[in-house]
Parts: sequence; structure tokens; C-alpha cells
Amino acid sequence: MSQEKELRIDKFLWSVRVYKTRSMATDSCKRGRVLINDIPVKPSRTILTGDIIQVRKPPVLYTFKITDIPKSRLGAKLVSDYMDDLTPDEELFKLEVRLSA
Repeated sequence: MSQEKELRIDKFLWSVRVYKTRSMATDSCKRGRVLINDIPVKPSRTILTGDIIQVRKPPVLYTFKITDIPKSRLGAKLVSDYMDDLTPDEELFKLEVRLSA
């Protein structure tokens, strides 16, 4: 009984707490700040397990790999069950430098 779950990228980003609101996620997709497998996507693009998502939240380009599709918005502790954070340390360092300035 392998049923493929489908979810829009804007709803996924909100569900896994990358954005505080779904409308913020939708807006970022429309501005070209969200990529799936290196391709800019519209908010309605459905995601699949194994997709690599890149989210540009200046100055950092976050990279995530989808491991599962959630049914609804997750608690912060459960996010790691649904995606792996592949963001390089150099990108996270940009954030540290900006915060300490």
C-alpha cells in the first residue's frame, strides 16, 4: 500500500517552519527565491520525497532534502523527520557574520 503523498511547495515550506506563514512562502516562490532541483518554482509546484529544495533568505541560501511529506504543520522538534538540512557551513557563517556586525 504505497500511496504517494502530494503537497505544494508553499505549503511544505510553511509546514516545516521555513516560513512563519504560508503567504510568505508563496511570495518567496513568486520572487524566484525557492528552487527545486536547481529550477525556480511556482508556489503550486508539488514536491516529492528526495527533492532538493534551496531557499534564498538573504544573505543565506538554505538547502534541504525532503525525506517525507507531512500531513499538516509540524512542531519544531519533528521537522528533522521530514527533511535533512544540507546547508553548507559557509552559508551559515554568512548569517553569523551578519548577526555579529
